[in-house]
Amino acid sequence: IDECDYYVVILGGKYGSMNSDGIRYTEMEYNYAQDKEIPTLGFIRSNLGNLSMDKNEESEEKRTKLSKFRDKIKNTRL
Repeated sequence: IDECDYYVVILGGKYGSMNSDGIRYTEMEYNYAQDKEIPTLGFIRSNLGNLSMDKNEESEEKRTKLSKFRDKIKNTRL
């Protein structure tokens, strides 16, 4: 990430693997890029309801975390 001109994040319907603190690895990378003031491009999949069930989170906890991460990206100046 330190050597990147831009950090690109693409979000679908899964929060994904988390570290021991319960934070998604992609979110940790995103936070790092923001801390380093690396220009960021965010692409967020709309209409998650149109995805098949296996492409969406099953647990309420991960759905909540994904929603908060999506909001974070939407509210960040990209």
